[in-house]
Amino acid sequence: MKRFWLVKVLSLVATLALVAAACGDDDDGGEATPETTAEASGTTAAGGTDGATTTVPPEGTDTTEGTDTTEGTDTTEAPATDSDPTATPVPMPEFEGDPSTRGITDDSIKVGGVAQLDFFPGMEEGARARFERANREGGIHGREIEFIGIENDGSDTAKNLDIIRGQVENEEVFAMIATSPSLLPGSTDYMAENHVPFFGWGFMPGFCHPNYWGFGFNGCLSPGPFGVPDAPGNESLIAPISELVGKPVEELRIVVLNSDDDAGRGGQAGYQALFGDQIVADDYVPTVTAGGVTDATPWVNLVNENDPDAVILSVDFGAAVVLKAAILASGYEGPLVDYTTYQPGLLEAQPNVAQGLEGGYTNSQIPPIEDGTPGPQQIITDLEAIGEPPFAASGASIGYWSADLLVQQLLAVGEDLNTKTFYDTVNLTGFTYTPPEGGLGPIAYPIGHFQMQPCAALVQVIDGKYTSAVPFSCYKLVDLAA
Repeated sequence: MKRFWLVKVLSLVATLALVAAACGDDDDGGEATPETTAEASGTTAAGGTDGATTTVPPEGTDTTEGTDTTEGTDTTEAPATDSDPTATPVPMPEFEGDPSTRGITDDSIKVGGVAQLDFFPGMEEGARARFERANREGGIHGREIEFIGIENDGSDTAKNLDIIRGQVENEEVFAMIATSPSLLPGSTDYMAENHVPFFGWGFMPGFCHPNYWGFGFNGCLSPGPFGVPDAPGNESLIAPISELVGKPVEELRIVVLNSDDDAGRGGQAGYQALFGDQIVADDYVPTVTAGGVTDATPWVNLVNENDPDAVILSVDFGAAVVLKAAILASGYEGPLVDYTTYQPGLLEAQPNVAQGLEGGYTNSQIPPIEDGTPGPQQIITDLEAIGEPPFAASGASIGYWSADLLVQQLLAVGEDLNTKTFYDTVNLTGFTYTPPEGGLGPIAYPIGHFQMQPCAALVQVIDGKYTSAVPFSCYKLVDLAA
C-alpha cells in the first residue's frame, strides 16, 4: 500500500506555490488574466515568481534519501500539546556568547519586520493587530510591544539584508516578523549570529535546522530539501483530498500537473514516490515567466482521457486559473485542487476570475475564515480594534499568526527577558504553541526547526464565493526512515 510520502521537494513546491500569491502577468495571447490590487482585494498580482525559486534544492541535493513507499511506512501524529518538544534528531546546542537586552526596557519590547509586501499585503496590519491586543491585555509581563512596522524588500535580496541590519543595529529591535522569498541565508544567518529571533511562514531555509533563531508558525515546511536530518513527510497536502473523495489514498487515481521548472520537476518526483502507478497521467505546464498557458487543450484532453478521481495542480497562480477554468468547463466533475487560488478578496475584485475558479478547490495551510471558527474570526476582531478594515487577507493572517507565536513565546520566557533566557526557554527547555480554537495547529519548539505542522483545509468556490469543503485540520507526519 502506498503511504503519504510528501517528500522534501513536494512540500516545498506546494508551499512556494502559496507564497507566490497572485502571480499573473498580462497575457499576450489575449486571454483574461488574474490581477488583483491591494486596495481592492488585499492581494497583489506579481509578475512572476522568480524570487520564490531561490529555495529549490541546490544541484546535487538528494531529494529522495530516506524515502520508503512500501507498505508499513510509519506515521506519527502531528505535534500535540502533550508531546515532547525537545525530541530533536540531533542535540540542541547551548546558547553561545553574552546575553543581550537589545530592544528591551523595563516598559517595552521593540519588534521590527521585513517582508515582500507585494506578495503578502496586510502583513503589517495583521501583526500590529495581534501586538496591540497583547498590549491592551497588559502587555508581556508588564512590557508593551513596541512594533515599528514591516518594511518591504520588493524581492530584493540585498535590500532584505539591509533592512534587517538597519532595524537590528540602528533601531535595536529584539525580534522581527519576516516572510519573503528574499529571506535567504545571508539575512537569516545574520539574525542568528546576532541572536535575533524571527517569525513568519517557514518556507525558507532559515526557519529550519541548523538555524535555531527562525520560528515558523507552522514549523519548517521543507525540511528535506534544506538538509534536515530525519525529515518527516507531510500528510496534509493529500489527506483532505482522500477525505473529500471518500476513498483511501491508496485507491485514488490521480492526474498531476506540475510547473515546468526545477521546482515542478522535483515535485513530480515526489508525487511519483507518493502515488506510483496511481498516477494515471502527468505533465508539465509552462510558468508565467515562460509565457504561461495560452492554450489549455492538451491538459484538458489529458484529464478527460484518463477520468481520474482527482487532479492536482502544482502550478503558479496564472496557470491554475486558466487550467481550472478550462478543465471544469470541459465537464470534468472530480476535485481539481491547487495550492494558490485561495486569496480572500480575489473573487469579489475579479468576477471573471471567480467564474473561472467556480467549482474548484484550494488546499490552504492557513485556517480559512470560511470555516467560521473563532481563530480566524479573532483576526477580524483585532483588526477592527485598531481601526483597520475587517478583512483577513492571506498577508494579514501570516502577520497575525507570526505575531501570535512570538507573543506566546515571550509570555513563556517570563519577566527575566534577554536573548539567552529566550533561547534557553524555547530551544532547550522546550515550548509548545497553543492555538485558539479553529486557529493554527499546535507547533512545538525546538522540534519545529526540524519538521512542519501538517495542517490544512480545502476551500471550494461555489456561486462566486469561497466555501469550506474540508475544514482546517491537523493530520500526520510520515516517518520516511521507517
